[in-house]
Amino acid sequence: MEPYSDPTPHHHPPLPLQVHAQISMRNAALFEENQSAIAAASKATKIAQTLLAMARTLSSELDLKQVVKQIMFQAKLLLDCERCSLFIVDRPNHELV
Repeated sequence: MEPYSDPTPHHHPPLPLQVHAQISMRNAALFEENQSAIAAASKATKIAQTLLAMARTLSSELDLKQVVKQIMFQAKLLLDCERCSLFIVDRPNHELV
């Protein structure tokens, strides 16, 4: 038995350099779009996980100080910052405590 050979060989003329450049630029643009989409999905996942952790804290903790502490901790993680502050309003004296 002989190996299969295509009876109509496909001989295409080589593509001009300009076409190769256009294809490369389009591929680069698609790669960038893909990377952006991955970053956006990752950020959305982080936000969802943080909100879930906050919801768990709200539903499981009775001590208000602990709830506030945990929410501040989660917010700090979500915002990727070193510190956060919470100011409490003293309404009768119109001051931040």
